[in-house]
Amino acid sequence: MRSCVQSQRPASAWIRDLVCCYEREIRMRRIMLMLQGYADDSGSDGQRRPYVLAGFVLPVEKWAQFADDWKAQLDRPPAIAYFRMFEAVERIGQFEWIQPEIRDRKIRDLLDVIDAHKPKGIYSVLQWDEFRALMATNLTGHLANPYPYLFGLLFDALAKYQQDAAIFPEETDFDFDEQGEAGKFCLSIYDKIKAALAENSPEMGEMMGRIPIMLNDKKVRPLQAADMFAWAMRRYRDKDAEDPKWKWVIERFVPHIAWGMGYDEDSFRFLLEEKKKLMPER
Repeated sequence: MRSCVQSQRPASAWIRDLVCCYEREIRMRRIMLMLQGYADDSGSDGQRRPYVLAGFVLPVEKWAQFADDWKAQLDRPPAIAYFRMFEAVERIGQFEWIQPEIRDRKIRDLLDVIDAHKPKGIYSVLQWDEFRALMATNLTGHLANPYPYLFGLLFDALAKYQQDAAIFPEETDFDFDEQGEAGKFCLSIYDKIKAALAENSPEMGEMMGRIPIMLNDKKVRPLQAADMFAWAMRRYRDKDAEDPKWKWVIERFVPHIAWGMGYDEDSFRFLLEEKKKLMPER
């Protein structure tokens, strides 16, 4: 039986650290959107058509309890140190020695945590062939990477969700897993995007919180749930890649989808014309 080293720090502590600078009243109701994007399996390798950036929304205090419950399921035999859907599917990493039927039971246990806490799923999506044809072939550097475009579209998706829930504009912090240079670029232009959106809509400016933080998904448990959600949403949006073996996972996520938004060819043409205004390269 495999084992993992148990952290002495509660899983919820990593969440509360992110809001420790706020007054208690703000901390209790602060909303956080935890994001994941795939570097190898959600389409960002350019081999599959849809590329998805996805995450879950919950108030901070609910995220804290979520993190503790998620960690409790990770610790149940066979214990694993963290969860990544790609490792579970391929039976590598944390799942290298775990049999398929036990692996599936582990996934179901973690899905039960998501069902219990009912986070709201937000995602953005683009088609790789369209992006390459209209953007990647005409731009260079960070502007030829799809991640910043998906990141920016999530603001609109979140606003739509908040409007449907009659809470707009509720200030929300966006945090995501470590995304290398693409993530750093998003951080560098966040204030400019926020200012541009606020100029057109003060409410959008009010909705966008502090500059996001790139977090370690092995420590910040909600990112592991976002990882599973992003994996499922890529398959949800690509009917040509359906695999009956994993249909049950995708179906479990459908009730949690609050809002999704995508790019089409017309929107890419508009962005190409407006690139300097919307995303000035550094």
